[in-house]
This record gives sequence, structure tokens and C-alpha cells, in this order.
Amino acid sequence: MATKDGENEWEGRWGVPILRFREKDDEKSGPERENKKKEVGMGDVEKRPITNEVVRILETALKYQVPPPPPPPLPPARSKNYNVSLPPPPPDNSNVPLPPPHSGEVYGMCLKNTGSNQGAHKDIGQPGSEKLKPENICLVKPLRASTWEIMLGKINLPLPDIIKAILSLDSSAMSVHQLYNLIEFCPTKEEMEIVKSYTGYKKMLGQCEQFFLECAKIPRIKPKLRVFAFTITFSSQVNNLSESLTTIKDATKEIMESTKLVKIMQIIFTMGNKLNACTTEGSTGGFRLDNFRNLGYTYATDKKITLLHYLCKVVAEQTPVLLDFDKDLIHLQSASMIQIKSWHEDKYAIINGFEKAQNEFDASDNDGDVSARFREALKSFLDSADDQLPPLTSSFNEVAQYADSLAVYFGEDPSCVPWEQVITSLVRFVVKFKKAHNENLQREDSEMKKIGESC
Repeated sequence: MATKDGENEWEGRWGVPILRFREKDDEKSGPERENKKKEVGMGDVEKRPITNEVVRILETALKYQVPPPPPPPLPPARSKNYNVSLPPPPPDNSNVPLPPPHSGEVYGMCLKNTGSNQGAHKDIGQPGSEKLKPENICLVKPLRASTWEIMLGKINLPLPDIIKAILSLDSSAMSVHQLYNLIEFCPTKEEMEIVKSYTGYKKMLGQCEQFFLECAKIPRIKPKLRVFAFTITFSSQVNNLSESLTTIKDATKEIMESTKLVKIMQIIFTMGNKLNACTTEGSTGGFRLDNFRNLGYTYATDKKITLLHYLCKVVAEQTPVLLDFDKDLIHLQSASMIQIKSWHEDKYAIINGFEKAQNEFDASDNDGDVSARFREALKSFLDSADDQLPPLTSSFNEVAQYADSLAVYFGEDPSCVPWEQVITSLVRFVVKFKKAHNENLQREDSEMKKIGESC
């Protein structure tokens, strides 16, 4: 297409940029340019460039194209200066004793700031900076050492005083819970060997390692800790077991000596025989423990009341004095909280603990002066405990006989029906009896109200 200035443009088929060219005489203007066109014979007709001329123009443009600017030059490489002064060599630590190769693995050294915490953020060597110096050498695994430091911190006693309290069986120095923690995390034989074989500066060791060194001086430290714990808990164990035995014995005697309960059982037995008279079962040979449970599951024809409701009605009408039969069973509720298995375990724990204490007392005879205080304190305990065990054992055997006789009293086999099952059945019967009696009273009140309204 032609421009206003007479320029000619050419555009390719595939979006080639428009090529503009001028003739040699394009610089002429005005009449000279028009005369030139007339000479050629074109007039107002545009002159189209031929293909060769277009190619020549493109080649010329590419040839004289301005190249892109070169990249910026790289900075000159720094030359290595091998004349820089080296830092002074470290001090000679050959005289500082180190643990031998067979003494185990040294897990690390704890660093402690000698000043405030703000000094730890300053660079060492600057004015006002505070240096960090090694404090502790860890021979035990860090997690285990941290656990020991926490336990020892809660005891809040110097390490020698803790060992002294263990050997003298001083229960005022630490609680039973703290003592159980010491037993659970007691140093192993390998840890003892690692700590004992350390030949370096002892004060550089951590608190855990120093306590292990103190424990290494005591033969059989773990059995002694267990004996110490037993001496603390012995009195409470004996008292708890004695109270349980007394409760079981009292509850059993109250059940077997209650005349009101016997009369209620007779009424239940009579009702059962009357109900079974017209059946193939006939009359029963005696009272069984299941009779208490079956009362609440035997319904009348109207499905509104059970045989237990009828029992409460008969007792209320004929012998109302029997309604408070549960007042004779004072220890029944507290006895239901006791399990036969638990007080058997308590008995064996006391006996086994006493035997282990006696064995440790005999074994410490060969320990020398280290266990002298331990033997003296333990002997005093064993003499006192030896006076309490025979009565406790005798009472235990007596109560066991009472428990078996209770099952026989209700016509059951003690080997099949344990004592706690008998007690549980009686507790449920007492609760259901009171509930049924209250429901009868509510039913009577509602009937009286209906009669009053109808009148």
C-alpha cells in the first residue's frame, strides 16, 4: 500500500514485517518527482518491488544489523593470600586425664555460661563478651541422665545425704513415690562399670554420674531400695489388710446372725413352695441364693407387679417390723467393695516382702562397715514386723473360714460361689426390696386418690 509520503510498503503472507523502500529519487519532491513518474510511464500507479530486490533488501538489513550489547565483564578473581597469619595452636591438654577406651562412651560435655544469659549472644573475643566453659562430662545417655537429674532435684538433698537416708532407712528423707522412681530407674550393672572405670576428674561428671558413683559404693543397691520401700509401706499394708479382714468378718457375722433376714428368707421359701405345688418341680429342698434374684423376674398375670412386690406387701401387712431388716447388715455395703483376690494378694505381698527383707539382712552381713547402719535399722524393723505377722496370719485364716461358711449358709458350694458373689446378691436384694416397697406405697396412694375423687 502507498503512504502519504509516497513510500511503498510490502507485507508478507505469514506476518512478515512491512518492508518499506524508496527509489533513488525519493529524496526529490514536488514537480521533479511527478516528472520522473511520467518519464517511466507509471503516472499515479505504484511501483511494486520484485522478489529479488526484496531478498536483497532483507540480506542487507541482516548484514548491517546492530549486534546486542556484550554482557558485563566478570569481576577479577581474588588472588589467594597465603601469607595470612594462622591462629595460635590449641593448648596442650596431654596432661588432662581422659577415660580409658574400655570405660564406655562419653556422650558429651555440658556448656554453662559463667555470666548472664545476655552474654551468650555476644561474640567471644569482643569487649564485654563472656566465655563458655565446660561444666559436666556425660557418661550416661543424655535422656537417662536428664531423668535422673529431675528425680534427684525433687528429692532436694545432697547426694551423700540420699545415700545416708537409704542406709539408715530414714522414711522422712523422701516419699514412697520418689523411692519407687529410684527403684525403677536404678543404675544397671553396665552403667556402674562405666562410671567406676572413669579415671578423670570426678567433679567434672554430671549429677547423674556422681550419684551412680555413690551407689557403686553400696552392695546390692536395688534390693536395699526395695527393702527400704517395704519398710515404709509395711504399716499401711498391714492396717489396710486388717481393716478388710475385720469388715469381712463383721459383715459375715451380721448376715448369719440376723433374725429378720432369716424370717424374710422363710417367707420367700414358703411362697416358692406354694407356687411350685401345682407344677412338676414340686416343693424345694432348701433356700438357694438364686431365690433372691428370681423374685424380681417373676411377674403376675397382669405383668404390672412382680413376686418381689407381693413379698413386700405381705411383709408390710403381716410383719411390718421386718421391713427394716437391712439395719442389721451394717457392714454389708462396705464389704461389697472388697474382693477376695485383692486381700489374698495383699497377704502374699506382705509375707514376700518380709522374706526378702530377711534375706537382704542375712546377705548384708558380709558387706562390712558399709552396711552396718543398714543392718542395725533393718533389724529393728524385722523385730517389730515379726510380732505383727502371726496375729495377722491367724486372723486371715479365720476370715477365710467365715467367707466359706457364708456360701454354705445359703446352700451354695464355696468353690463355685465365692464370697463376693454372695455379698453382691444380698446388696442387690436389699436395693430392690426397698424400691419395690416404695412402689407399693406409691401405688396405694394413687388408688386412694382415685377413690377419694370418685366419692
